[in-house]
Amino acid sequence: MFCKDTEYISILEKIKKIRPLISGYSIQLPQIVVIGDQSSGKSSVLESLTGIKFPVNSGICTKCPIIVNCKNDKQIKKNCFTINGKGVEIENLTDKILEIQDKNLITNKSNYNSSDDEVEKKLFIYSSDDEIEVKKKKNTNRNRYANSSDDEVYKKITHSSDDEIEVKKKKITNRNRYANSSDDKVYKKITHSSDDEIEVKKKKITNRNRYANSSDDKVKVEKKKISDEPIYIEVVGIEQVDLIVIDLPGLIHNGEGKIEVKNLINKYINNDRTLILVCTHGDADEETQEALEITKDMKHRRLQILTKFDAFSSKDNCYKAIELLKSQENDVLGCHAVICRYEGGLDYDATIEMQKFEEYEIHKFKNIGLSNLKNRLPPLFSDLINKELPFIIKELSTNIVKEKEELKKIGENKSDPSKILIEYTKLFEDEVVIDEYVTPLLENYANNIRKIKESITKDYVINKYKSNIFKPIFFQGQNIFNEYIYDIVINKWKPVYEDTYNLIYNYYTKISYKEKNNNFSKELVNYIEKSWKRDIEKYLTTLNNECNKLLDETSIFGTMNHYLTAKYQEFLEIPDETKKKFINGITEDMLYKKDYQGKILKDSNSRPIIANLEDIQHRLLELLNKTLEERETEYLNESLQDQQIERIFCMVQAVIDVEFKSVCDGFLKKFRNVNLYRTKWINELSSIPDINKYAIEDKSIDVKRNHIKDKIKRYEEAYEIIDN
Repeated sequence: MFCKDTEYISILEKIKKIRPLISGYSIQLPQIVVIGDQSSGKSSVLESLTGIKFPVNSGICTKCPIIVNCKNDKQIKKNCFTINGKGVEIENLTDKILEIQDKNLITNKSNYNSSDDEVEKKLFIYSSDDEIEVKKKKNTNRNRYANSSDDEVYKKITHSSDDEIEVKKKKITNRNRYANSSDDKVYKKITHSSDDEIEVKKKKITNRNRYANSSDDKVKVEKKKISDEPIYIEVVGIEQVDLIVIDLPGLIHNGEGKIEVKNLINKYINNDRTLILVCTHGDADEETQEALEITKDMKHRRLQILTKFDAFSSKDNCYKAIELLKSQENDVLGCHAVICRYEGGLDYDATIEMQKFEEYEIHKFKNIGLSNLKNRLPPLFSDLINKELPFIIKELSTNIVKEKEELKKIGENKSDPSKILIEYTKLFEDEVVIDEYVTPLLENYANNIRKIKESITKDYVINKYKSNIFKPIFFQGQNIFNEYIYDIVINKWKPVYEDTYNLIYNYYTKISYKEKNNNFSKELVNYIEKSWKRDIEKYLTTLNNECNKLLDETSIFGTMNHYLTAKYQEFLEIPDETKKKFINGITEDMLYKKDYQGKILKDSNSRPIIANLEDIQHRLLELLNKTLEERETEYLNESLQDQQIERIFCMVQAVIDVEFKSVCDGFLKKFRNVNLYRTKWINELSSIPDINKYAIEDKSIDVKRNHIKDKIKRYEEAYEIIDN
């Protein structure tokens, strides 16, 4: 028997120990999972393999994972069982499985906070309306009979024989008498209980009576259809093979719990370290077996067990099943046939099983019979473990490092107020960054203003200009100049500024860490955010007033900038039309040498000869002078009114050009001060009244810290177990 391999048994024991440690975490362990459609014979196979009588009934019997650790011990003649670490007799095991399973299904366990939690759970474990009524009637009937002299009533209630009535009647009467008594000596006399047992038993009886007389069905618990909380069973005995198998609920095709069962099964079989035993009726059409369908992409780690190999509906079906066995006899994961309960019997009989296989002339096959299955599974499981063990050790090590880094981030111990404030201010300083957010906004503002400047036209001056013969021509049109400057600055520049300011305002006043960092208490985050919003709103309002004042001042001429005269001269003497005319006057032939007649000279290959730089410069200068002379002539030929309109327009261009730079620089300096204000505000954060009162960790951090510490402890313990 392979179970003699001490190395395999040792690692199996390690897997058993670390499974509860890391259950529910990301690290998956090697496992053998048994699945099958309902009525596939799965429970019979498991019972024959382990000696455990699993719950069998119509509907879903297995409602949570049952992890069975089988251990071979030649010194133990009779199977010994423990369930969730507590010893249990074989005759009580099935009931105990159902009891624990029912508790695992409870979803509102938090409702039970009284000292008699277990009494309440046991008392109200039944959650459906039908079950409540039955349970309630039972308790009511018990009490009614205890007060009745009519034995026929009790027969009707309990279906008991005449011999049983007197004993049961006394028990119920005594229980009720004790429940209403304050004298514990009465109970000792009635039940022969110790002092330690009295209080619990008394509460049980009281609660039963209380529920029987209650009309409020709200006391029932809420229950899930399926639980993923496992039950751990260990069985030790002489007939056992060293193995760990996991029983999962049977797949159902219709009815309540269908989706929940499938989800639970998928959770287990999607673990790549799982060997899947799929139980199917030997007579069944494989295409109708959902267990085969959901594992069709997992054939490399699936072993099909053909159950009930003694019950075929036709000879053809029997022949097909035998041919399937033959075709896979030598495959590592070839299908395996068993007969666990011959013709629907109650117990497995190896002799009958082998006789039946002899009838089929397949008794020499390696993939038939429960005994051969027991021999096949340990080597398969051993190979799986040996293959995955190095990766498990590596994952444990990696996760330990990862969790320690996470713990370092939030701190191994609770932070004091000063440290919390330092951490928070650093986060705040990193988040409120003026450079990255405000820079593109101000650049966009400058670009939009530049576009407005480029859209200034002479038509505005022409349409507004009115001649006044009683004023010198040089003093006419000043009101147009002032209006145009005002219109550009207030009606065009200011809306662009307001849009920019609103974006900056929204950014600074709506900074929040509620979703970005949970390390700090909500009280601290809310308090600081409220303080920052109050102070920054006040500061930005002042800054906005200053910027509006700058725009208002710019809208009224009042600059002594020395660039103004130069700009005016440039626009007046060389307007854009003149520049274009000069550029358009540059021709290609200016680049080549010419003879005295102005013809381009060519070399021996008939290619034009490039002129020297001095000649080219001379030609361009001649063109420029000619263009300026033409411009001067045009200007002098204009009427005095047109000349004045030209002068006003050039002055507007010059002022706007100069003020554009002044306004952009002014805004830049003012918004740069927000950064300085932020630094000053952060440095003075600790002086905010009552700040230390809120400088505490969020409650969830300590929960998270303890959770991480627990994970590290579990991972390290598992690593130590598996690496030794």
